[in-house]
Order: sequence, then C-alpha cells, then structure tokens
Amino acid sequence: LAPWARQAALDFDQRHADAAVSIIEISGMSAAQTYGQQPAEQLPEVWSPEAAFVLAIGRDEGAPYAVPSDFEQGGSLVHTDLAWGAFDSRAQSLGSVDWPTVGRAAEMENWSQLGGEQNWGFFKLTIASPTHSAEGLAALLSAAASYHQHAEVTRADVVDSAFVQWLTPIVDSVPNFATLGADPAKALATRGPSVGDVGLLSGASWQRSLDGLQKWEAFDINAPTYTVRLDYPYALRTDLTAAEGDIAQRFFNFLLDRTDELASAGFTAEVM
Repeated sequence: LAPWARQAALDFDQRHADAAVSIIEISGMSAAQTYGQQPAEQLPEVWSPEAAFVLAIGRDEGAPYAVPSDFEQGGSLVHTDLAWGAFDSRAQSLGSVDWPTVGRAAEMENWSQLGGEQNWGFFKLTIASPTHSAEGLAALLSAAASYHQHAEVTRADVVDSAFVQWLTPIVDSVPNFATLGADPAKALATRGPSVGDVGLLSGASWQRSLDGLQKWEAFDINAPTYTVRLDYPYALRTDLTAAEGDIAQRFFNFLLDRTDELASAGFTAEVM
C-alpha cells in the first residue's frame, strides 16, 4: 500500500495547507516489536500495520497507538483475506488444498508418495516468514484455527504442544524463507514449482503475481476454511494534540475516498 499512500499524501498536502504528511514504510512486525521501546515523540503520529492482530502485539509491547472508535469502517482502510494458491497439477494430485492435506503432505514429504510425479521432488509449502511478516503469522493463525477447529485463536492454542508438534513438519516443508523473500508470491511466479507447490498468502499477494504464476501452468486460488484477514487498521498515537488528531482523521477520510483504486490489486474497502 505504500506507493498508493505516498501519492495520496502528496495530493492531500496540496489541498490542506496545515498538513505535511509523509509516509514511512516499515514492516508491521518490526514496528510491533520496537515502537514500545522508543519515546512517543519519536514515533509516527499514525501507524497502519497490516492487521489488527499486529496492532494488538504492538500494544502489548507498549506501542502507544489506538484506533479511534468513531472512525468509519472501524478504522480499517482496506482488507485482503488469506487464500490458498496451488499449481493445478499439484492441487489435482492432492485432491484438496487445506491444512489437513498440507499436514499429511508435509509428513510424507515426497511427491511420489502423494500421487504426484517423482521429478516434482519434495512437497514444498509457500508461506511468508512468520517472524518477519504479518502475512506469515496470519498463515500460522489459520493453521492453529484449523487444528483446533475454531475461528477465534488464543495464545494457548498457538503454543499448545500438540499443535506445535503437528505444525513443525509443515513449517519445515518451506524450503527457504530467505529465498522466498519479502514477496513469496513474486518468488513463486518468477521460479515456478521449483520454489513451491502450494501456498497460503493474502489474496492481494496472489493477485499481484497472478500473470507470472499462470505462465507456468493453471494456478488455483481458493479460500481456506479458516481464513485470517489483513485489515490495515489506522491507529493514532495516543498523545496527539487536537490539531494533530484532526489532520490524521482528515487524511484517513481522504484515503477512504481513494480505496477503490486498490480494487484491481486485490484489496476490498467494504467491511464484511
């Protein structure tokens, strides 16, 4: 969203003489782990992480941010939900693409044992890094929801020893988080099934790289039973002056009026 927000900030500043909005691009997970350790006056006036659960992590770590209760759409700019993506040949061999199937595939490891072709090698899962990416952490939350069979995931669910034991071979089936990088869908589109067979990323990520993915073969995208939403909350620093808060709210409303520009990129503005 950064390029879109950056252009919006330029347009907003031209129309509002009292505003000087700049956009700082930072990983939500990185901000969540560091904002609570810095003096408030050194932090951005507004923080819009990728998801409400990232904001919650940051707040637990002392980050001084909150979404005003009177903001439209609950303070969410746009959203995109997690979706399974799979090269069609792999999806056909698996029969279904979901966490139970991925768990079995990760345990069996080799495609020749999964009804696939021997030259496909090992089963390879694509998710973003759970420690560095909200998208990756969202995938693990989806896995926990599937394992425990309920949508509301607690910390106890995530650290449950039986779940961790089940999850370990699944995470091990990701060949290399460094190879996938900050944009796993792009890596998959560039290098094809040699990098990954099946993945769980945001719908926006798949949409952004769909043309490249389909150059290899048909690519299937489906919603998981337990999805996780990246909803981009717009959180204000809790010590803002009235004037600063007013500018922040005006910019939020300005952004909302432009969210339809993101529809082609796989983002949705309506709260569902």
